[in-house]
Amino acid sequence: MKNLSSMILLSAGGAFLLNSCQSKPKDTSRPNILIAISDDQSFAHTGFAGCKFVSTPGFDRIAREGIYFSNCWSGSPGSAPSRSSLVTGRYHWQNEQSGQHASSWMKKYVPFTDELEWNGYHTGFTGKGVGPFQYARDEKDSLWRKEDAAGKAYNKIKYQKGSDERTADGISPINYYANFRDFMSNRKAGQPFCFWYGAHEPHRAYEEGSWKRNAMDPAKVTVPGFMPDDEVIREDMLDYAVEINWFDVHLTRMLNYLDSVGELDNTIVIVTGDNGMPFPRAKANFYEYGIHVPLAIRYPEGFPGKRTVDDPVSFTDIAPTILEMTGTTPEKMLPMSGKSFVNILRSKKSGVVDGNKKYVFAGRERHSSSRWNNLGYPARAVRSKEFMLVWNMLPDLWPAGDPQALKEADGELLPMYGIDETGKHHSEWAFTDVDASPSKSWLIEHHNDQGIQKFFDLSFQKRPEFELYDVVKDPFCLENLAGRKEYSETEKELKTVLLNELTSSGDPRVVGPVKDIFETYPRFSPIRYFPKPPEIKTLIAGDDFYKAALDGNTAVISKYLDDGVAVNANDSDSRTALMYAAFNGHTGILKLLLEKGASADLRDFKGSTALMLAASGPYPDAVKILLEYHADPNLYDKEEHFTPLMYAAAEGHLENVKILLQAGANPLMKDVDGDNALTFAKNNNHKEVVDYLSNIK
Repeated sequence: MKNLSSMILLSAGGAFLLNSCQSKPKDTSRPNILIAISDDQSFAHTGFAGCKFVSTPGFDRIAREGIYFSNCWSGSPGSAPSRSSLVTGRYHWQNEQSGQHASSWMKKYVPFTDELEWNGYHTGFTGKGVGPFQYARDEKDSLWRKEDAAGKAYNKIKYQKGSDERTADGISPINYYANFRDFMSNRKAGQPFCFWYGAHEPHRAYEEGSWKRNAMDPAKVTVPGFMPDDEVIREDMLDYAVEINWFDVHLTRMLNYLDSVGELDNTIVIVTGDNGMPFPRAKANFYEYGIHVPLAIRYPEGFPGKRTVDDPVSFTDIAPTILEMTGTTPEKMLPMSGKSFVNILRSKKSGVVDGNKKYVFAGRERHSSSRWNNLGYPARAVRSKEFMLVWNMLPDLWPAGDPQALKEADGELLPMYGIDETGKHHSEWAFTDVDASPSKSWLIEHHNDQGIQKFFDLSFQKRPEFELYDVVKDPFCLENLAGRKEYSETEKELKTVLLNELTSSGDPRVVGPVKDIFETYPRFSPIRYFPKPPEIKTLIAGDDFYKAALDGNTAVISKYLDDGVAVNANDSDSRTALMYAAFNGHTGILKLLLEKGASADLRDFKGSTALMLAASGPYPDAVKILLEYHADPNLYDKEEHFTPLMYAAAEGHLENVKILLQAGANPLMKDVDGDNALTFAKNNNHKEVVDYLSNIK
């Protein structure tokens, strides 16, 4: 591995000699798109923004020659929901599990990259695409998207021993620039392209001390005001800077290559980061260093450059902007909440360009597995040019994750704050919404030291329901202005604006019908275990809740609901109380749960729904109730593709068959073996059902 010095210019010369005489006329009506997105980089850490301890000539060029956006908010302070917002133009809370960290990506959430591909664009990505999400693993995951939402992956070319120029051990082995060249070699002559360069850097883990062999100086580091200015933190920030520089090396090479082949000026180059730096009170937090990201856009053939724009813009605005700039009319994307800012791009003004664009919005739910029963930390926020309001929806929860963990599900309780008997902090033992790092461990190990406790409290202690900050005067978000008389009008305005946006965009946390639906989405990454906090209501149920639903014990169900249990809570088999009640046809409990917001179309680990379970038994009234609450009669399970009608036919329940058909069930649907409901009835000798289905036209 090598030092970064003199590496940046290595990429342009050969490409120029090879391609300088091969330029072709460009189609400026369909510009190319290059999106470069780093993984965990705060807005302040570019050379253009004045940071002295990073080297970002690639970003600086785009910001200097194009437009630098001084107030860009990502979709969320965490990777998956933020990237979900970027490619769909929708708030993460609108995208179900496809907006939640480490859950599945559903087919119906079509990204703008698909629309560009259908419009003739060559699309693909290298590095980290839209994730972390679980994409379809096989045909059983029939409702999930198979390909990454960023497009086709170009990740085959990796660094090898003997030719490894990486500057730190924690850097991904993927050679981003070489894979970009591979992508370009697969492009048809004259075809416009959209390429997503998603670096894995500067996401942790870092090689501790990598800054030393990169000849970097801790004295140049500016430590944000929410962390103590200590040598450990300065050096940790330099290791972070090493990886920012690496991201920029490959960006610069891509820019040089496009310049050498005459494509750069007809390429909309967008450079940003998915969320803030992986340090305490930054990433996964609604403060400036967690949600405010760098953004620079260059397209000299399409709009004036050399400008700084102060309008608030959001990741939700990027998809509609790209679609407009490329003349692409979306055919299958769901309605977007973001608004195109092409008017800002085409303007010649600097500063505030569009006076009507006053606010941006974002949210978060769960990040890593950091609390009892995998609970998230639901929060929503709104930002104007000067102020930010944060709504911590469940302030009884710990914002950085629970302060104590269990060794395993029913195991030993680990020490408070993850500090062992020797005084050493173990990052996996506490506050796991904050990435493991020397900074995190130092802050926790020294939390009782004079002058340090205030920094510990800022990062790890519980927070009030509402926080209000003047981000111009207080960029480190240290002074909460919520509740102060002199800021009451500002607080009232932002609360009203936020609530109106959450309501109009259908945020389940505000409008329901299932306000805690986010807690029910499956997680496809490791789960940690934590003790149940005594001060928190039972948001997730125990086994007796599900047994009561199975047995028809309305009193127990009612008590759990009164105590605050999540009505869509699910057990280890992903089965909800509604499913258990449906299995035995307990109509009273079904009505109670549905009236409280239970979802009729949630699935268990096999993909079965409550309607399938009710249809398989002699419970026509239960089937009717579920259909009244909009249960889908044509959903099929994941394993065999059995529908509710097939279940009813297989068990010979003619009344259920009739009810389902009246509700729109399709009798021609087939399972994985090609059998339909009629076949099921025949195979099980249910003559009445056979006769009835045979007469269906």
